[in-house]
This record gives sequence, structure tokens and C-alpha cells, in this order.
Amino acid sequence: MAKKKAAAKKKTATRPTQQQFEFQIFGTDLDNEVIETARAGLYPEGIAVDVTPDRRQRHFVQEEAGFRVCKAIREMAVFAQQNVIKDPPFTKLDSICCRNLLIYLEPEMQQQLLSVFHYALRPDGLLMLGPSETVGGAADLFQPVDKKWKIFRRAETTLAAPLPGIPVQVSPASTEKTPGATGSTQSGAVQPQVAKLVEQLLLSRYAPASVVVNDRGDILFIHGRTGPIWHLPRGDRE
Repeated sequence: MAKKKAAAKKKTATRPTQQQFEFQIFGTDLDNEVIETARAGLYPEGIAVDVTPDRRQRHFVQEEAGFRVCKAIREMAVFAQQNVIKDPPFTKLDSICCRNLLIYLEPEMQQQLLSVFHYALRPDGLLMLGPSETVGGAADLFQPVDKKWKIFRRAETTLAAPLPGIPVQVSPASTEKTPGATGSTQSGAVQPQVAKLVEQLLLSRYAPASVVVNDRGDILFIHGRTGPIWHLPRGDRE
């Protein structure tokens, strides 16, 4: 009886999962020449020192100039020129690998970039930094997973992470109307500070059509065409 159980356990442990996963890799850099080099996927023959023969056989094709990443992997990757500080980020990412960039930035810019990474990641998404980097002042946005390899997990927070170009606070005393602001509210009168904040958010290109509500769920501001995803029924809302 003991032998049968052991055999069954061994069979279960070695049985393949037969699961298939789809991967999409986005590679970006400020330098277009670097992007072209990455897109080519060609490595010198010297990588044979660090890459095992099994991995070279599975993931590379040997050519006269060196080893090229196999077509199946290259088709998973999309390369684009991007300024991560100014350009809109990719969103709903499972992981971000940004190694040895933060060390060249001032602390304030580091904080802004980490806020963008937090925004771009899915819940529980992972952030990988370089060996000399840390999340620093953004410790409330990321939790350490592996301190040695500088892997952090996106933390859930009730406070919205400030994004570059978006004011964190707008003075409640401000009564100045925002020129060119568009939108509607139930009462027909938009609070100036709310309108100003929403306009700044939309101008930063980080948000689609939006509805702003207060802590009671009351609608304060509507911008853009929300009809395809949300339709307000007719009738009194008092």
C-alpha cells in the first residue's frame, strides 16, 4: 500500500501542466539606436560563456555574426522609443524591469517615476530595480519581495499616487474658473477646484473619459463620452 501511494505521488509530481501562457514584452529606451539594436536581437559569440548550451539551443539561432534570439521570442517583444519621464506609460503591466536608471535621477524625479510605475502596474505587479537602487520615498507604493535582487510588489493604497504634471492639492479657497473646461454635473455648477484638477489630469493624457464622485458617490464632474460604458437614466436624482 505504501509503495502504491509513493508511485502515485511521483506520477503526479512529474505530470506536465500542459498550460499555455501568452506573453507580451514592451522594451523602451530614449535612444532610437538602442531600440534598433534590441530589435535585432543579435548577441556576440561571447555569450556562450554565460549562457548554457541548453538555453542557447532553445532560445537562440547561431549565425555567422553570433547568436540571434529565436523568432518565437522576438515576436513577443515590441520595441519603441519612449521618454519614461514625459511620455504616457504603458498600463496594466504584470511587471516592470527598470534597472540602473533611477541612480541617474534626482530624488524628486525618482519619486515621480516610481509613482508612474505604480500607476502602470496591475494589482500585485512586480517592479525590478538595479542592485544599487531602492524605492526610497515611495515605500508606501511598493513592498519588498526580494531585497537581494531588488524585486518589489505593487502595494494597494487608498491614496492616489501623484503623477507628473498633476497637482496633488488644489487650494479650497480658489474660486477662479478654469478657462476652456468642459463637462457637466447634476447641479450644473462645477466646483472650480474639481474642474481644475480634472482638466490637469486629462491634459496629462493619463485618463480616458472620466466621472468624478465624492466620498458619498455623488457625481461632481463628467468629462468625455461615457455613454458606451455608463448611461445615466432619466429622472429626478434628489
